[in-house]
Amino acid sequence: MLDLTNQAVDEGVQMVDLLSGLIDFLADAMRLSAGSVAPLLATAPGQRPRLEAVVARWPFDSIVAALQILADARLRMRGSPHGRVVVEVALVKVARLENLVELSDLVGRLSALESGSPPPPAAPSVKKKIAAAEPEPPRPQPPREPAATLPKAAPPLELRDVDALWESVIDKVGFKIGKGLSQVRPTAVSAPGVLVIELAPRYNWIADDCGSPEALERIEKALEQVLGRPMSLRFDRATESSSTSSAPPPAVQTRRDEVSEDPMVQKVVELFEARPIHLEVEDDSPQTSGS
Repeated sequence: MLDLTNQAVDEGVQMVDLLSGLIDFLADAMRLSAGSVAPLLATAPGQRPRLEAVVARWPFDSIVAALQILADARLRMRGSPHGRVVVEVALVKVARLENLVELSDLVGRLSALESGSPPPPAAPSVKKKIAAAEPEPPRPQPPREPAATLPKAAPPLELRDVDALWESVIDKVGFKIGKGLSQVRPTAVSAPGVLVIELAPRYNWIADDCGSPEALERIEKALEQVLGRPMSLRFDRATESSSTSSAPPPAVQTRRDEVSEDPMVQKVVELFEARPIHLEVEDDSPQTSGS
């Protein structure tokens, strides 16, 4: 349809004249399809076979719908800078009307089916469309034996696998929890799905910072995302017998907090995705008596 429209334009046909001629032609088709005794107004005797071919192929409702589409396009062309586009869209819609069936016939068949009476015979064009639309009855298929499938066991997780991805876990938990995890490394996989971190005496404070239910939930979620399997985490604190103190001195802890909360430190962490590392250096220099 678009190619024929372009050919008409190349031959000098005006879009208004094209629409007008089609409207007159389809108006005669409507009269012929309805069985009217009124004379044909626009169809010459030599064009009557083409007119009869359209009437034989299109249901009456499709011809009326085509007339409405073209008449609406004729009205929209007035004052429109895109007259050719309006005509092309209308003609494409008309070309697709061949997919319609006679509505009155379908309504009659549906009414008959609902009432339980045999449906009236369909028109030839409707019979073809109904036959094309009705699906073929399903063919019996031989029963299939279920394939034996065994669950795939995940390979056991080794400590070196966790250690290689530990930095990725730290990156996912955020600064507040990550500052504690950055001071330690996993020490064992005690059972499937259980990761253990044994703490040295001076790092028992990490169990306080990272061992709360909220922190553990966040850490275990990060472990699952990085390792691809659910994991639980357990902190093993150092016993009191191994150290006289399970936490850093108050002054050291206060200093850590001050450094972590310093605006400049937080800005560096934000810009460079850094993590502060706390280094504790013991003074091993000999004491001189009397000094």
